[in-house]
Amino acid sequence: MKACFIGFDCGTMGTKVALYDVDGNCLAEAFAENSFSYPNPGWVEMDAMVFFENVVNGIAECIEKSGVPAEAIKGISASGIVDGTVPIDEDFNPVGPFIPYLDMRAKEEARYIQETAEPIWVEESAKHGMGPDCVPMVLRWLYKNNVPYVKKAKKFCNIAPFVLGRLAGLKAEDAFVDWSHASGWTVGFNLKTNNWSERQFEIYEVPTDILPKVVAPWEVIGGVSKEMAARTGLKEGTPLVAGAGDLMVSTLGAGVIGPGQAFDVAGTASIMTFITDDLQAAINNKVLVTSRHVFGDELILWGCLSSGGLARGWYRDGILNLKGITAAYPMMDSLAATVPAGAMSALFVPYLTGAMTPSWPEAKGAWLGLTPGHNQAHLWRAMMESVAFEYRLYLGSLEEQGVTYERVIGVGGGAKSAVWNQIKSDMLNLPYTLITTQDTGALGNCLLAAHGTGYVSDMIATVKGWTEETKTFTPRPEYVEFYNKLFEVRQEIINGPVAEIFKLWSKVDALQPPK
Repeated sequence: MKACFIGFDCGTMGTKVALYDVDGNCLAEAFAENSFSYPNPGWVEMDAMVFFENVVNGIAECIEKSGVPAEAIKGISASGIVDGTVPIDEDFNPVGPFIPYLDMRAKEEARYIQETAEPIWVEESAKHGMGPDCVPMVLRWLYKNNVPYVKKAKKFCNIAPFVLGRLAGLKAEDAFVDWSHASGWTVGFNLKTNNWSERQFEIYEVPTDILPKVVAPWEVIGGVSKEMAARTGLKEGTPLVAGAGDLMVSTLGAGVIGPGQAFDVAGTASIMTFITDDLQAAINNKVLVTSRHVFGDELILWGCLSSGGLARGWYRDGILNLKGITAAYPMMDSLAATVPAGAMSALFVPYLTGAMTPSWPEAKGAWLGLTPGHNQAHLWRAMMESVAFEYRLYLGSLEEQGVTYERVIGVGGGAKSAVWNQIKSDMLNLPYTLITTQDTGALGNCLLAAHGTGYVSDMIATVKGWTEETKTFTPRPEYVEFYNKLFEVRQEIINGPVAEIFKLWSKVDALQPPK
């Protein structure tokens, strides 16, 4: 039988496990939802053992569904949330919760460091703002507040390496993290050395002996233990490969490799990633987040509009009252295609959940310029154009540094919309290409497992053989010119009067209606 590989992703909303063969064919999948707890205002915690049990059960389910014998599974790799941490004891048991990027308890720590410390993280981590989601700020908070479980912690791990470590039966001294996960801490990692920055952690007053060692994403970190083999149906000793961050693995699985390539994940959140090897351009960029790609000489710069796809779902469910009816999306897309670019001067401000890149938590959602002549089609098109405007902002922040791009590869539910794809192509003045593979994260994980175990030597050539391009939308010069002009005016409006309105909006939020 062909060699097979398992990849799993420890995501925010759920944990996914997939089984692929060496030719890139998916043989089985499993999924389980995750849960959250909110012990205090602004705190968000998750149970690390829920991730672990979901993976163990998911592996067993995939083996049972596929009928693949344990001997045929040659390696396992993983991805997960990059900006989060869990404390472990000597035996790799969690002694506290997994704290993800959604947690805001370290606001004051981040503010203090931002205002008082020498910002060496700008040059080392290509990070300008310091936020409470930065893992070193969470660690600083834990140590400053003398949280009891910190005294029991031997190491702090990312969630996917934590699960891999438990599958292997590792000890704390063997704790690891690949360079893409580590750079996902946003500060504390030196992109010039691909390792932790002792200078930064000294500033943050966090000990460095609690940090896991940094390894390459394809390094074999151990083998499946006897106990885990019995629980999962795997063969004892099956190699476990370090893996990479969720966004990085998804980008790899889409074949987005090398400078000049960009990747659009059109899901609930709209995420655009850009590949470059220009570190100085990343350091100078004040809009996007910078992380190390799977390949140690490439960077991923990414921007996220958390309510990009969410806005369409909100409109369908709350405004159209068509909750759960998937046919509403193509119906509204068809209507939007009948109205002109610019939606008859209607602009949608897409920050229903605030803005992430650049950070603007006070921002809200709004329509501007409405008249009696506007209808559902105009509003829908304005929403789609608003996401493309954000992408134009991301791309422009790189073009200002002399970094250019050749094309965008798009996946996700939003990529099913031809009118939206064309809007993005026109707005970015780049070809927008669709591919056959949609679950690029699972594919990327299995590719890393195959490479780490020696079954695939050239990851770039292999992934390009596993994915096929299906359709490309090309920019139309007259629309490019129109959107460029509209973008400039839109930015003037957003950064001027709209920003002033959002500053005042806290007064509106503070008002309570009579009971």
